[in-house]
Amino acid sequence: MPAPAADPAGAGDPPRDGCFFSTTGKSTFFFTETMGNERPPPLMDPLAPEYFEDIAKFYLEAARRLPMDAIPGLARCISRSGLAVGLCDPVTNILLTTISTFAKEKDHYVRPVEHSADAVEQTRDKFTFADGARRSRAGLIGFMLCYFRYLTEPQAKQCLAMAGHDLPLAVMLVEQGCFRGHRCPLAPDAARTKAALKQAARHARGCSAPDELVRLMTSRDKDINLVLSLE
Repeated sequence: MPAPAADPAGAGDPPRDGCFFSTTGKSTFFFTETMGNERPPPLMDPLAPEYFEDIAKFYLEAARRLPMDAIPGLARCISRSGLAVGLCDPVTNILLTTISTFAKEKDHYVRPVEHSADAVEQTRDKFTFADGARRSRAGLIGFMLCYFRYLTEPQAKQCLAMAGHDLPLAVMLVEQGCFRGHRCPLAPDAARTKAALKQAARHARGCSAPDELVRLMTSRDKDINLVLSLE
């Protein structure tokens, strides 16, 4: 008995595997085909890494919201400890990590910090945050690879670039591509989320307390509401 003929309608369809498929042996995101064209790359300094423009603007906005002139110690904290990694929008994540670090530094209470106009002025220059952007991106990639175990590092980087390095948006894009529109919101108390945050903190060199990032980003207390009010 002859074998049934192949369906001509599906003959040209590429093979699919999970949320990715390949047409020429090279994997790509399923949602890049179903959700339109990718976000065009921003204009930027040719010597800067591809992610820098996206993340630097978050630092500039966070610095604008912080009372730098009144509390110049914040200028050092945002440059050294601010991270665009977390469950809120990137600017809020930077504010949370900056303020948390500042609150734990006893030097601010033991002796006053001399006002440094230069340090405050530098926070208006995006290149001040080159190291912070690098650490943030490493943390974002670490989160994605832990939260979505099937992602490769190039795929995680591509997804983050499409989302403008906004972590909640990047997670949403992957879920829409993988599960055809079914969303599973980032649950702060979920073990999966906490494990991914801890991995992100380890990847972001300079974050010496992974558990602190988890506590900070899963907190429901009034401190987060205070940060959200900084406009």
